Amino acid sequence: KDFSISKDALLFGLGAIKNVGSAAIDQIIETRHELGRFDSLKQLCEQVDLRQVNKRVIESLIKSGACDSLGEGRASMMRYLQMYMDMGQARQRDKQLGQSNMFDTFEEEVASEASVNINEVNEWSDHDRLRFEKETIGFYVSGHPLTRYQKDIDWFTDSSSASISEQDNGKSVSLAGVPFKVILKTTRRGDKMALVTLEDLQGTVEVTLWPEIYQASAEILATDEPILVKGTVDSVDNLPKVIAKEILPLSAAKNHWKGKVHVQIRTPGLEKDVMTSVRKVLAGHRGTNPLLVHFIFPDSKNRVRTVKADMKVKPSDEVIREVEALLGEDSIYFE
Repeated sequence: KDFSISKDALLFGLGAIKNVGSAAIDQIIETRHELGRFDSLKQLCEQVDLRQVNKRVIESLIKSGACDSLGEGRASMMRYLQMYMDMGQARQRDKQLGQSNMFDTFEEEVASEASVNINEVNEWSDHDRLRFEKETIGFYVSGHPLTRYQKDIDWFTDSSSASISEQDNGKSVSLAGVPFKVILKTTRRGDKMALVTLEDLQGTVEVTLWPEIYQASAEILATDEPILVKGTVDSVDNLPKVIAKEILPLSAAKNHWKGKVHVQIRTPGLEKDVMTSVRKVLAGHRGTNPLLVHFIFPDSKNRVRTVKADMKVKPSDEVIREVEALLGEDSIYFE
């Protein structure tokens, strides 16, 4: 029910999940003591008192990941929850009336057929799964929205929530994170501004968005997607914060990057066809960013060639994917 420690592991209590009250938790615990572990969501709906463990409670349990041990994906459990509850209510009603269900065998066959369709339900995207965890628990459990952007963070940021306190007042910084909380305020002129709590993999930092910046980035903040913040450090107060100058979706950081693009080519075993293919790929992504090609030799010497001006490229996920397909992982990066 509450937090506890078992075999050097911290157990997260059901009481911390949003919309799950003490009466529902007591009912679940009592039923588990009687029956042992639940085998499926269908069994849970048949055995617990659904007047106390209602649909809202079970939805929160599914979204938080508390039902992951029941052998079904979260998206599937959410889609078929109402069906399970209807079956559970019918069975409980029969028990209350003292009647045996003459259709038990038939229902087992129907449930078996339904399970085939259940397995075909597409699972939630990482974004939706993590969003629901944050919604019901208050933080991420099975991952973090920034994890898949690690390369972008390495390329396009120079600071984090942990390092801001070490920066000088007024220094320009770039950092990435998820808008954990957005508080809107109104200036004396009546314009809207925002105070954003930005969460990254190290912690949180406050970001101030004055009216002009907030107006330009309000739609970006509304998506809850990871963002790239370019701004300056304000360390006048005890808790340093960042004054935003520009806000971008982290996924689009490449598209706005003005720096150099580097391509690394290892010479051992290099064939002319590969070089021709790389050139075609780069020619298909022309842009305005300077391109540098690194030829890496067996003795680890790195010889850099500056490509002609007309071979400037446009950074994108596509050019990364196509170059790495030819030259291997981490063969292209941004400076």
